[in-house]
Amino acid sequence: MHLNLIKTVADRHDRVMIFLGLSPTKVTVENPLDYQMRRVMIEEAFPNVDVYYIDDVPGNNEQWSKSLDREIGKHIAGERECLLYGSRDSFLQAYSGKFKTAELVSERIISGSEIRKTEGNKKRASEDFRAGVIWATQNRHAVTYPTVDAAIFDEGYEKILLGLKRSDAGKYCLPGGFINSSLPTAEGHVRRESEEETGAVLTDPEYVCSQLVDDPRYPEGSADRIMTFLFAAKRFSGSLAAADDLDEIRWFTIDEIFEKREKMVVRKHLPLFIALEKWLLAKKLRLDAAPRQLA
Repeated sequence: MHLNLIKTVADRHDRVMIFLGLSPTKVTVENPLDYQMRRVMIEEAFPNVDVYYIDDVPGNNEQWSKSLDREIGKHIAGERECLLYGSRDSFLQAYSGKFKTAELVSERIISGSEIRKTEGNKKRASEDFRAGVIWATQNRHAVTYPTVDAAIFDEGYEKILLGLKRSDAGKYCLPGGFINSSLPTAEGHVRRESEEETGAVLTDPEYVCSQLVDDPRYPEGSADRIMTFLFAAKRFSGSLAAADDLDEIRWFTIDEIFEKREKMVVRKHLPLFIALEKWLLAKKLRLDAAPRQLA
């Protein structure tokens, strides 16, 4: 689509300028190519087109429009006329500067997102392709993946519900999973993961702590890591059954699990149990100190 638009404008005018912005994040799904890559790509296809950079002004279209006008002014002489072209859903909706604008309607509506998705599914057996994959991994920001874990208690905080995966050699873990943008809060993810993996519907989750997790997929020393957010809650309702990532679920008494946690809990969750023990002690002290209602 962009090639057709550039060609159309280049056929109409003796001079064409293109201003490219740069995403603050590197090598993302929405913005896989940086400014220099896109500039070279355009210049190779259209040698007579001038390509320039422009900074974004997040949340302020008026200031961005003035910035674009200034950049254009640097490259045109005097009062020379200039016409800004854009396609459907382009910058034209946000532009409020001094130059005239025109919308170009493409004969074919092509989704850039769909093109990127299609290209992302292709694998090419070439040295250049492999070099490009390596370049992408070396030129993105390190990622800390957020997860949630749930400490599910019975009514009296005397028992805790844990799960077992066959791959964990008989050691138990807290139910949980990755956070994504499908829900607006970490508490919402705790509720969902708990219900999906154990069937337990929770009372309001209470935040316990956050910690980096020494996960085998992203171990200590890796550029990318996992940080989990631990919440505690009582089971309110729900029929209990292991599902999703868990092969078994089981209630343990608090005394049993804290006394034998080194032997019974997966290594990556041991630090969470240390924090959980402190939280539970403080919780019980608060409960014991709370005024009792008269019968």
